[in-house]
Amino acid sequence: MPVMPLIGWAMLSAAGYLVTLICRLHLPPIVPHKAELFAAARALHTRVALAWFTCVFKHGKKAGVE
Repeated sequence: MPVMPLIGWAMLSAAGYLVTLICRLHLPPIVPHKAELFAAARALHTRVALAWFTCVFKHGKKAGVE
C-alpha cells in the first residue's frame, strides 16, 4: 500500500504531468518523460491496486463481512 503513491507519481512523471500536492506545491518528476515508462508504471499501478483490492476483499470475506 505505501508504494501506490510512488508508483502513481512515477506514472504521472513519465506521462509528463506535473504532480501538485497542496495548492502550489509541485513535486519534481522522479522518472524521465517516456511513453514506455508510463505504460510500465500504469500496468504496475493496476496490478498492485488489484492485489490490494483482492487482499481486502478476502480479508473481509474471511472475517464474515458480506
